[in-house]
Amino acid sequence: MSMWDWIEKMDNPHYVSILMNINPYLAKICIAKRNAQIKSAAKSNAQKEAASIITPFRNFTSSKPSGPLLASNTGELSNAFSFNIDNGVEALNNPPVIIIDFIVYPKGITTDNFVSSLKKSLVKNGFNPNINVVIENSFGYENIKAFFNNQKKFNLQFRTFSRGDRVNVGTGGFAELNSSSAVIYKGLNPSNPKKTVSLSKYIDATLHELGHGMFGFEHNTDPNNRMFPYLKKDQKFNELQLNIIRNSIWGTNPK
Repeated sequence: MSMWDWIEKMDNPHYVSILMNINPYLAKICIAKRNAQIKSAAKSNAQKEAASIITPFRNFTSSKPSGPLLASNTGELSNAFSFNIDNGVEALNNPPVIIIDFIVYPKGITTDNFVSSLKKSLVKNGFNPNINVVIENSFGYENIKAFFNNQKKFNLQFRTFSRGDRVNVGTGGFAELNSSSAVIYKGLNPSNPKKTVSLSKYIDATLHELGHGMFGFEHNTDPNNRMFPYLKKDQKFNELQLNIIRNSIWGTNPK
């Protein structure tokens, strides 16, 4: 079932019990969201009885939700998110987040080095210095939080070639325009994932795919532009592209 299916079933103690056994943290969030829906319905339809529905953990309040599954690569939970069952799920601070899922690990580099280098490169290219970059899987804490709070996020996935990928041999990665997601291939090559590639090339490939998936940048015919279809040393975004980045929700001057 999807998250929304679970939310709709939180009036039923049987399903509450099932979800609590699977993931206590997600169960508490679904209960919170369901209570928020009930209160909203009660207010809009003047049905006060709907607001009085009692669900388990109604008085539960936490600034650090508990349960399995919910961690960055450090295993620590963020303080930026808290929820109260009576008020529904609330984000105290909702900055956009880049979520990296390492389904496979690139040969010759560490995930910590990649994240550190990526953040430095993002800042150099007009991104907010406080940009949040985390490592976790598709059902991790940041993904769940963003889902329930309509938080802007970008999902970056490191993996090998998968059936259905429509890419050419030698393609380092791909992203649909404005899709808020991108894929980087291990080895920057779908047919040769064992290839050793430098950290700087992985960063350059990532910035290129962010250009597509985050800002809708098309390929550029200038070999020195970061959106040129082939990686080349010292490629950069042009001033127009940088202004778009700076003025976006991800940038130093969001509008």
